[in-house]
Amino acid sequence: MNFRKLLFELSELEAKEFTSSEVATHLGHTVKVTSNDLRRLHSMGFLKRKRKKRLCLAENSKWCYKGFEYWYSISNQGKSYLKWMKKQKPLEDIVHIKLAKEVLSHLPKELKEKLFLKAVIKSTYKYNGPSSHFKLIRPYLHLASHLMSSNFFISFTSLIFVLPTCRILVSDLY
Repeated sequence: MNFRKLLFELSELEAKEFTSSEVATHLGHTVKVTSNDLRRLHSMGFLKRKRKKRLCLAENSKWCYKGFEYWYSISNQGKSYLKWMKKQKPLEDIVHIKLAKEVLSHLPKELKEKLFLKAVIKSTYKYNGPSSHFKLIRPYLHLASHLMSSNFFISFTSLIFVLPTCRILVSDLY
């Protein structure tokens, strides 16, 4: 399961502390898969966990402790990440999309088509993280848009200086 989606689901739980079996019944997943996902979130620092003795009913109808279970809660880092995902990330995504549109508007049609095909192919992959191709391109996108706009400005200003010179040359011909 996507860790962001799971973290949102956990934030919507009413309980402050929860076990993997409680989360599994809430989400409708197996305990094994849910336990592994919670362990992954804990290793990322989004969850805190406490190890407590697991209370079980023995065969002779008496309560006893068998093994341990982990009680999870959302850490401060997890809370701040959720806050960022809800408020700031959509704004950053909008800025990124506007920048990408600006860069793409200045690219040749062939290069646009190649980038579009790469994006379509990437969308079919199971892994949704950044690919190594876009990791190489991403730092240069802003630079490319800046270079294109400065090239346009330079060509425009040189055109302003060239036009009077062309008028003088044309007038000399006649």
